[in-house]
Amino acid sequence: MSKFNFREKIFKKIRNKYRLIIYNDNTFKEVLSVKLTKLNVMLIIAILTLLWIFFVYYIVALTPLKTYLIPDFPKANEREGIVSNALKVDSLEARLTMYENYVEKVKAVLRGENVPGYNIYDKDSAVPKQKVDLSISKDDSIFRKQVEAEEEFNVSNTDDDKNSDVLSGLIFFAPVKGIVTNGYSPDKNHYGADIVTSKDNVVHSAMNGTVIISQWTLETGYVICVQHDKDLITEYKHCAKILKKVGDKVLSGEAIGIVGNTGELSTGPHLHFELWHKGTALNPEQYINFK
Repeated sequence: MSKFNFREKIFKKIRNKYRLIIYNDNTFKEVLSVKLTKLNVMLIIAILTLLWIFFVYYIVALTPLKTYLIPDFPKANEREGIVSNALKVDSLEARLTMYENYVEKVKAVLRGENVPGYNIYDKDSAVPKQKVDLSISKDDSIFRKQVEAEEEFNVSNTDDDKNSDVLSGLIFFAPVKGIVTNGYSPDKNHYGADIVTSKDNVVHSAMNGTVIISQWTLETGYVICVQHDKDLITEYKHCAKILKKVGDKVLSGEAIGIVGNTGELSTGPHLHFELWHKGTALNPEQYINFK
Protein backbone atom coordinates (compact mmCIF):
# COMPACT_ATOMS: atom_id res chain seq x y z
CA MET A 1 0.00 0.00 0.00
CA SER A 2 2.86 2.34 0.79
CA LYS A 3 4.42 1.67 -2.61
CA PHE A 4 1.17 2.60 -4.33
CA ASN A 5 0.94 5.84 -2.36
CA PHE A 6 4.54 6.69 -3.19
CA ARG A 7 3.94 6.20 -6.93
CA GLU A 8 0.77 8.25 -6.80
CA LYS A 9 2.58 11.00 -4.95
CA ILE A 10 5.38 11.07 -7.58
CA PHE A 11 2.83 11.11 -10.40
CA LYS A 12 1.01 14.06 -8.85
CA LYS A 13 4.25 15.97 -8.42
CA ILE A 14 5.20 15.69 -12.07
CA ARG A 15 1.64 16.61 -13.06
CA ASN A 16 1.49 19.68 -10.79
CA LYS A 17 1.05 22.81 -12.86
CA TYR A 18 3.40 25.74 -12.67
CA ARG A 19 3.38 29.07 -14.35
CA LEU A 20 6.39 30.66 -15.95
CA ILE A 21 5.92 34.45 -16.03
CA ILE A 22 8.28 36.94 -17.64
CA TYR A 23 7.98 40.61 -16.55
CA ASN A 24 9.40 43.81 -17.96
CA ASP A 25 12.05 44.79 -15.45
CA ASN A 26 11.24 48.50 -15.75
CA THR A 27 7.44 48.51 -15.80
CA PHE A 28 6.81 45.14 -14.16
CA LYS A 29 4.33 44.52 -16.92
CA GLU A 30 3.71 40.85 -17.72
CA VAL A 31 5.31 40.01 -21.07
CA LEU A 32 4.87 36.21 -21.26
CA SER A 33 3.03 33.67 -19.20
CA VAL A 34 3.31 29.90 -19.81
CA LYS A 35 1.76 27.01 -17.89
CA LEU A 36 4.19 24.17 -17.33
CA THR A 37 4.44 20.85 -15.56
CA LYS A 38 7.53 18.86 -14.68
CA LEU A 39 6.46 16.30 -17.28
CA ASN A 40 6.29 18.98 -20.00
CA VAL A 41 9.71 20.32 -19.03
CA MET A 42 11.24 16.81 -19.27
CA LEU A 43 9.64 16.28 -22.68
CA ILE A 44 10.96 19.61 -23.94
CA ILE A 45 14.45 18.82 -22.66
CA ALA A 46 14.35 15.37 -24.32
CA ILE A 47 13.23 16.87 -27.65
CA LEU A 48 15.90 19.57 -27.55
CA THR A 49 18.52 16.94 -26.71
CA LEU A 50 17.50 14.81 -29.70
CA LEU A 51 17.57 17.84 -31.99
CA TRP A 52 21.05 18.72 -30.77
CA ILE A 53 22.30 15.16 -31.32
CA PHE A 54 20.86 15.18 -34.86
CA PHE A 55 22.47 18.55 -35.57
CA VAL A 56 25.90 17.38 -34.35
CA TYR A 57 25.61 14.16 -36.38
CA TYR A 58 24.75 16.14 -39.50
CA ILE A 59 27.73 18.44 -38.99
CA VAL A 60 30.15 15.57 -38.38
CA ALA A 61 28.93 13.03 -40.91
CA LEU A 62 27.56 15.04 -43.83
CA THR A 63 29.70 18.15 -44.08
CA PRO A 64 33.42 18.79 -44.71
CA LEU A 65 33.79 19.92 -41.10
CA LYS A 66 34.31 16.29 -40.08
CA THR A 67 37.86 16.53 -41.47
CA TYR A 68 38.59 19.19 -38.83
CA LEU A 69 36.49 17.78 -35.96
CA ILE A 70 37.69 14.16 -36.20
CA PRO A 71 41.47 13.66 -35.79
CA ASP A 72 43.23 11.73 -38.61
CA PHE A 73 40.09 11.71 -40.79
CA PRO A 74 41.22 11.77 -44.47
CA LYS A 75 40.30 14.80 -46.56
CA ALA A 76 38.38 14.53 -49.84
CA ASN A 77 41.49 14.55 -52.04
CA GLU A 78 43.13 11.98 -49.77
CA ARG A 79 40.09 9.67 -50.04
CA GLU A 80 40.17 10.02 -53.83
CA GLY A 81 43.86 9.11 -53.78
CA ILE A 82 43.15 6.04 -51.63
CA VAL A 83 40.45 4.84 -54.03
CA SER A 84 42.66 5.53 -57.05
CA ASN A 85 45.60 3.65 -55.51
CA ALA A 86 43.35 0.70 -54.65
CA LEU A 87 42.19 0.49 -58.26
CA LYS A 88 45.78 0.72 -59.53
CA VAL A 89 46.92 -2.02 -57.15
CA ASP A 90 44.08 -4.26 -58.34
CA SER A 91 45.03 -3.59 -61.96
CA LEU A 92 48.72 -4.29 -61.27
CA GLU A 93 47.84 -7.57 -59.55
CA ALA A 94 45.84 -8.64 -62.61
CA ARG A 95 48.68 -7.68 -64.96
CA LEU A 96 51.22 -9.44 -62.74
CA THR A 97 49.13 -12.61 -62.88
CA MET A 98 48.97 -12.40 -66.69
CA TYR A 99 52.73 -11.73 -66.88
CA GLU A 100 53.55 -14.72 -64.68
CA ASN A 101 51.26 -16.89 -66.81
CA TYR A 102 52.99 -15.62 -69.95
CA VAL A 103 56.47 -16.33 -68.55
CA GLU A 104 55.50 -19.89 -67.60
CA LYS A 105 54.14 -20.55 -71.10
CA VAL A 106 57.24 -19.10 -72.75
CA LYS A 107 59.44 -21.30 -70.56
CA ALA A 108 57.39 -24.30 -71.65
CA VAL A 109 57.82 -23.32 -75.30
CA LEU A 110 61.57 -22.84 -74.91
CA ARG A 111 61.83 -26.28 -73.28
CA GLY A 112 60.32 -27.72 -76.44
CA GLU A 113 56.94 -28.53 -74.90
CA ASN A 114 53.81 -28.20 -77.00
CA VAL A 115 51.39 -25.48 -75.92
CA PRO A 116 48.31 -25.87 -78.16
CA GLY A 117 45.82 -23.03 -78.40
CA TYR A 118 47.56 -20.89 -75.79
CA ASN A 119 46.32 -17.31 -75.48
CA ILE A 120 46.62 -15.20 -72.33
CA TYR A 121 43.49 -13.24 -73.16
CA ASP A 122 39.89 -14.41 -73.55
CA LYS A 123 39.83 -12.96 -77.05
CA ASP A 124 42.57 -13.29 -79.61
CA SER A 125 44.62 -10.13 -80.00
CA ALA A 126 45.13 -10.75 -83.71
CA VAL A 127 43.46 -8.49 -86.25
CA PRO A 128 40.16 -10.07 -87.48
CA LYS A 129 40.38 -11.41 -91.01
CA GLN A 130 37.37 -9.38 -92.14
CA LYS A 131 39.24 -6.16 -91.27
CA VAL A 132 42.26 -7.01 -93.42
CA ASP A 133 42.10 -5.52 -96.91
CA LEU A 134 43.13 -8.31 -99.30
CA SER A 135 42.40 -6.47 -102.53
CA ILE A 136 45.33 -6.14 -104.95
CA SER A 137 46.46 -2.59 -105.55
CA LYS A 138 49.27 -0.96 -107.53
CA ASP A 139 51.33 -0.46 -104.38
CA ASP A 140 50.78 -4.11 -103.47
CA SER A 141 52.15 -5.26 -106.83
CA ILE A 142 55.26 -3.10 -106.38
CA PHE A 143 55.70 -4.43 -102.85
CA ARG A 144 55.41 -8.05 -104.04
CA LYS A 145 58.18 -7.45 -106.59
CA GLN A 146 60.41 -5.99 -103.86
CA VAL A 147 59.78 -8.99 -101.62
CA GLU A 148 60.54 -11.44 -104.42
CA ALA A 149 63.78 -9.59 -105.18
CA GLU A 150 64.82 -9.67 -101.50
CA GLU A 151 63.97 -13.35 -101.16
CA GLU A 152 66.05 -14.21 -104.21
CA PHE A 153 69.27 -12.99 -102.55
CA ASN A 154 68.40 -13.74 -98.91
CA VAL A 155 70.78 -16.56 -97.99
CA SER A 156 71.42 -17.64 -94.39
CA ASN A 157 74.80 -17.68 -92.76
CA THR A 158 75.22 -21.07 -91.08
CA ASP A 159 78.89 -20.95 -90.12
CA ASP A 160 78.25 -21.41 -86.39
CA ASP A 161 80.08 -24.61 -85.34
CA LYS A 162 77.70 -25.48 -82.56
CA ASN A 163 74.59 -25.50 -84.73
CA SER A 164 76.10 -26.12 -88.15
CA ASP A 165 74.84 -29.71 -88.34
CA VAL A 166 71.32 -28.92 -87.18
CA LEU A 167 70.82 -25.71 -89.17
CA SER A 168 72.81 -26.65 -92.23
CA GLY A 169 70.83 -26.14 -95.41
CA LEU A 170 68.15 -23.96 -93.76
CA ILE A 171 67.24 -20.70 -95.46
CA PHE A 172 65.75 -17.95 -93.30
CA PHE A 173 63.64 -15.12 -94.64
CA ALA A 174 64.57 -11.75 -93.10
CA PRO A 175 61.62 -10.65 -90.91
CA VAL A 176 62.37 -7.00 -91.76
CA LYS A 177 65.11 -5.04 -93.47
CA GLY A 178 66.82 -2.34 -91.43
CA ILE A 179 69.69 -1.44 -89.13
CA VAL A 180 70.60 -3.61 -86.13
CA THR A 181 71.00 -1.14 -83.26
CA ASN A 182 71.23 -3.63 -80.40
CA GLY A 183 72.63 -7.05 -81.15
CA TYR A 184 72.60 -10.42 -79.44
CA SER A 185 74.04 -10.00 -75.90
CA PRO A 186 73.14 -12.91 -73.57
CA ASP A 187 75.37 -11.48 -70.82
CA LYS A 188 73.00 -8.47 -70.76
CA ASN A 189 69.88 -10.66 -70.96
CA HIS A 190 69.31 -9.51 -74.53
CA TYR A 191 68.64 -12.71 -76.46
CA GLY A 192 67.85 -11.25 -79.85
CA ALA A 193 68.47 -8.39 -82.25
CA ASP A 194 66.73 -4.99 -82.40
CA ILE A 195 66.19 -4.01 -86.03
CA VAL A 196 65.21 -0.37 -86.58
CA THR A 197 63.04 0.12 -89.65
CA SER A 198 60.20 2.30 -90.83
CA LYS A 199 57.06 2.28 -88.74
CA ASP A 200 54.19 0.17 -90.13
CA ASN A 201 56.56 -2.03 -92.18
CA VAL A 202 55.40 -5.62 -92.57
CA VAL A 203 56.93 -8.31 -90.32
CA HIS A 204 57.55 -11.60 -92.18
CA SER A 205 57.81 -15.13 -90.88
CA ALA A 206 61.43 -16.33 -91.00
CA MET A 207 60.41 -19.89 -91.98
CA ASN A 208 57.42 -22.16 -92.44
CA GLY A 209 55.80 -22.95 -89.13
CA THR A 210 52.84 -22.74 -86.74
CA VAL A 211 51.90 -19.77 -84.56
CA ILE A 212 52.10 -20.79 -80.88
CA ILE A 213 51.81 -17.38 -79.18
CA SER A 214 49.83 -14.34 -80.36
CA GLN A 215 49.24 -11.82 -77.59
CA TRP A 216 49.99 -8.50 -75.89
CA THR A 217 52.28 -8.11 -72.87
CA LEU A 218 53.05 -5.13 -70.65
CA GLU A 219 56.80 -5.01 -71.38
CA THR A 220 57.05 -6.17 -75.01
CA GLY A 221 53.68 -5.09 -76.44
CA TYR A 222 52.25 -7.25 -79.22
CA VAL A 223 54.24 -10.50 -79.49
CA ILE A 224 53.97 -13.41 -81.91
CA CYS A 225 55.97 -16.67 -81.74
CA VAL A 226 56.26 -19.30 -84.47
CA GLN A 227 57.29 -22.94 -84.02
CA HIS A 228 59.37 -24.31 -86.91
CA ASP A 229 60.90 -27.65 -87.84
CA LYS A 230 64.09 -28.89 -86.14
CA ASP A 231 62.95 -27.49 -82.75
CA LEU A 232 63.34 -23.87 -83.87
CA ILE A 233 61.26 -21.01 -82.48
CA THR A 234 61.25 -17.41 -83.65
CA GLU A 235 59.86 -14.50 -81.62
CA TYR A 236 58.77 -11.10 -82.95
CA LYS A 237 58.18 -8.38 -80.32
CA HIS A 238 56.96 -4.75 -80.08
CA CYS A 239 54.61 -5.15 -83.07
CA ALA A 240 51.91 -2.55 -83.74
CA LYS A 241 49.50 -5.26 -84.91
CA ILE A 242 49.41 -9.04 -85.13
CA LEU A 243 48.00 -10.57 -88.30
CA LYS A 244 47.91 -14.21 -87.19
CA LYS A 245 46.37 -16.13 -84.33
CA VAL A 246 47.44 -19.18 -82.35
CA GLY A 247 47.31 -22.33 -84.46
CA ASP A 248 47.67 -20.61 -87.85
CA LYS A 249 50.08 -22.18 -90.33
CA VAL A 250 52.46 -19.63 -91.90
CA LEU A 251 54.86 -19.82 -94.81
CA SER A 252 58.36 -18.41 -95.06
CA GLY A 253 58.10 -14.70 -95.90
CA GLU A 254 54.38 -14.51 -95.08
CA ALA A 255 53.18 -11.35 -93.33
CA ILE A 256 52.47 -12.04 -89.64
CA GLY A 257 52.55 -8.53 -88.10
CA ILE A 258 53.29 -4.82 -88.42
CA VAL A 259 56.37 -3.07 -87.03
CA GLY A 260 55.45 -0.88 -84.07
CA ASN A 261 56.53 0.72 -80.81
CA THR A 262 54.45 -1.12 -78.21
CA GLY A 263 55.46 -2.20 -74.72
CA GLU A 264 57.31 -0.48 -71.88
CA LEU A 265 60.73 -1.72 -73.07
CA SER A 266 60.38 -0.16 -76.53
CA THR A 267 62.02 3.20 -77.21
CA GLY A 268 61.02 3.63 -80.84
CA PRO A 269 59.63 1.83 -83.89
CA HIS A 270 61.63 -1.39 -84.31
CA LEU A 271 61.37 -5.18 -84.29
CA HIS A 272 62.96 -7.28 -81.55
CA PHE A 273 63.67 -10.66 -83.18
CA GLU A 274 64.80 -13.80 -81.33
CA LEU A 275 65.86 -17.22 -82.65
CA TRP A 276 65.75 -20.22 -80.27
CA HIS A 277 66.80 -23.84 -80.72
CA LYS A 278 65.82 -26.38 -78.04
CA GLY A 279 65.65 -23.69 -75.36
CA THR A 280 68.94 -22.05 -76.34
CA ALA A 281 69.02 -18.56 -77.84
CA LEU A 282 71.02 -18.13 -81.05
CA ASN A 283 72.53 -15.01 -82.57
CA PRO A 284 70.11 -14.09 -85.39
CA GLU A 285 72.78 -12.11 -87.25
CA GLN A 286 74.75 -15.33 -87.83
CA TYR A 287 71.87 -16.78 -89.86
CA ILE A 288 69.96 -13.83 -91.31
CA ASN A 289 71.05 -10.77 -93.27
CA PHE A 290 68.90 -7.87 -92.07
CA LYS A 291 70.45 -5.24 -94.38
